[in-house]
Amino acid sequence: MKNFSGFDIWIRKAQAAAPVEVYVLSSPAGTTYDLLGDKLNDPGFRQELTQVSGVATSQQLREKVGRTLFDTIFTGEVLKKWNQSWGLVNGGIAADGLSLSLLFEDPDLALLPWELLHDPDNGFLAASASAAVSRYLAVQEPPLMVQQKPLRILIIVESPKGNGLPPISDQEVDFLTQVLTAVPEVSVSLLKNPDNEAIQTELQKEPHVIHFLGHGTSSQLALIDKDDHIRLINDQEFVALFLGRRSVRLVVLNACASSQAADGGLFSGIGPALVRAGVPAVVAMQYPTVQLDTASKFSRALYRALVNGRQVDAAVNEGRNLIASDSLQSRDWSTPVLYLGTRSRRILDFQTDNQEVVEKAWETVRFAAEQSGGLAALTQLSQRFRALAEKHRALRVILEANNRLQDFRQASSRVDELLAQARGNPGAVPFAAIKPAWMTLKQNQWQRLRAFLDAHEETREAQWYGQLVEKHAAIDTAIARIALGDLQTELISHKELLAYIEAEVNQQLSDTIGDLISFSDQTLPLLSTP
Repeated sequence: MKNFSGFDIWIRKAQAAAPVEVYVLSSPAGTTYDLLGDKLNDPGFRQELTQVSGVATSQQLREKVGRTLFDTIFTGEVLKKWNQSWGLVNGGIAADGLSLSLLFEDPDLALLPWELLHDPDNGFLAASASAAVSRYLAVQEPPLMVQQKPLRILIIVESPKGNGLPPISDQEVDFLTQVLTAVPEVSVSLLKNPDNEAIQTELQKEPHVIHFLGHGTSSQLALIDKDDHIRLINDQEFVALFLGRRSVRLVVLNACASSQAADGGLFSGIGPALVRAGVPAVVAMQYPTVQLDTASKFSRALYRALVNGRQVDAAVNEGRNLIASDSLQSRDWSTPVLYLGTRSRRILDFQTDNQEVVEKAWETVRFAAEQSGGLAALTQLSQRFRALAEKHRALRVILEANNRLQDFRQASSRVDELLAQARGNPGAVPFAAIKPAWMTLKQNQWQRLRAFLDAHEETREAQWYGQLVEKHAAIDTAIARIALGDLQTELISHKELLAYIEAEVNQQLSDTIGDLISFSDQTLPLLSTP
């Protein structure tokens, strides 16, 4: 299980006329401080900031803005500690990555899109698998809760009529529910257009995560009244629903502009208000219009990482990373903002990493067996446990292969849609548009999937793996020849092959689980033998 080292920064201004100071409160390389850089005052930066918040933007512009933000914070001694910390991480001396946590005292600075931070050596930090970016709020540290799986998620859908708000389609709700239900060791409950009483009743079942799907602004959310019409509630009214609900460890606000308040108040946005009320972590959206496929990808990666025991900021970065792998120039991956009220960055302990405890217990048993002459029986049991561990490893491999295949299959549907549009109306979608979509798919999802499959013998030697590689070569040939008819045939065959592979992997998954259960049934009785 990966663990990130914290790199905590406090940005403060002692007096109105004083310069802004940047303090490194903790890092693998130690603490320090320096002054905030003056890059934010560069001519044209404010205009670039407006452009980069729009839907239509470019990767080059996002990198430019992100580099300006980076150079603003990381100057002088702070930059030295940052580079030294990365040296410790890359050298294997520190943890597996860095968790950058920003604490702001200046509301104007807090409103900037720090999720775009671009390190010239490490790229976009909020889209990296070895980094994480969050906003920390100086509140009382919430206690870490020890829980049993599954991760319990409550989806609250609010789609009131009136006030010009577009309805949330059943398709969107069903798709999100299906995506989350497919994540292993996750339990999903759904409330459609509930009133406060219905929400309160469901909260009594102690969900771990609240996933709100609806409409909102910086300091208001749209809920349903008794007549199914809109009722706007402010941040404090919404927060009141969760006061004292210690089971709620994370709230995801999939509502437009739910991040910061428009007036710049540091704690007046809904996200920060929930953290101040005791919720350890809140994900809110800093830009409006979150697309369905983007939201579903982010959610699936986020919750999968949480179940696997990742720190919450690293889990959020996994979601951003999955979106960014499709398109770095899109603003979508930088839309989720994580607010933290915990320095530990852990919101749940599923007791998944008990290796040290088990090893100590095993040494105690070994010593007792040596004293009583039962070492031979213990050796036999040890061999069975090793075999059991290997079967668990095989199960984890096939589970991850299944998850990555689902991601690849979903991403490939974009190419299928373009081809269908091109054949239905050749003038609407030029054939040339299909090639970059296919190349993006291969360079992102396919490379990720292939790297995983190559790393594991069970999947590398599967017959369907070779068939998939051959099919991709045939598609490449059809694209190079600009043969629309051949391309349609190959892509239809590709879609059918993916369905076949998914069925094969599901069957392998079922067989692996069955084998594990059977072996466990044979092994566990040995533990009760006198």
